[in-house]
Amino acid sequence: MKFVGLVSLAVLTFTIAAPAHADTTAKGYLRDSARALKLQDWTGAVRLARAAIADQNVSEADAMMAHTNLCVGLVNLHDSEALAACNKSVELTNGYWGCLVNRGHLYTQLGERKLAEADFAKAAEINPQATDLRRVEIGRAHV
Repeated sequence: MKFVGLVSLAVLTFTIAAPAHADTTAKGYLRDSARALKLQDWTGAVRLARAAIADQNVSEADAMMAHTNLCVGLVNLHDSEALAACNKSVELTNGYWGCLVNRGHLYTQLGERKLAEADFAKAAEINPQATDLRRVEIGRAHV
């Protein structure tokens, strides 16, 4: 099961042509990681999110987004590091509802029904008006 409905904090922008040279800054890696997620290139998204995180000049906001992208990529790869990445994403964002949804999907994948339900319920409590809240309800249906 792939969780293409996971929430990424990164703003997705696209161009028709590839840039003449790669942007090797944290922002560039983050942007490219978001593009990879949109294309469901989970391995590429993970690689690029890790590059953004490793950048010495990464801002706090970009680090939060990169950890969120890392979580989404690893969940979709069914990688053993997904839980640590999702926990870090929730921690860095102070429990942002979208990160809770992502971790809830992972808990669903792992068969941790009570933990998944707790994350989905907390996400719905934090942001009951969210456009993507339907994902919480979809996640609950799988729990």
